[in-house]
Amino acid sequence: MFESLNTDINAVISSVESAQQAYVLANGKFEQTALTEGTGFTYEVHEHVTPTGVGFTIKFYATDNGKDYVKMVGHGEGSNTKDWTEIVEDNI
Repeated sequence: MFESLNTDINAVISSVESAQQAYVLANGKFEQTALTEGTGFTYEVHEHVTPTGVGFTIKFYATDNGKDYVKMVGHGEGSNTKDWTEIVEDNI
């Protein structure tokens, strides 16, 4: 569905992974970032602290035909990896 974004998303993943490795070595934890604009998508990084270690998940957001989607790429403890999934609002 979002194949045209793969090159840019892969570049973000590589950049975030490198930055996170440097950050964790200097600070003992991963950096959490605010929503950042990419080309055709936005993304943010969430740090996870668990009893067994730390990790982070990069969340990508994009819209296709008026529907919003999220993709998650996780690293380490407490992280999640999931391909593009439609975001459905809970109407309860």
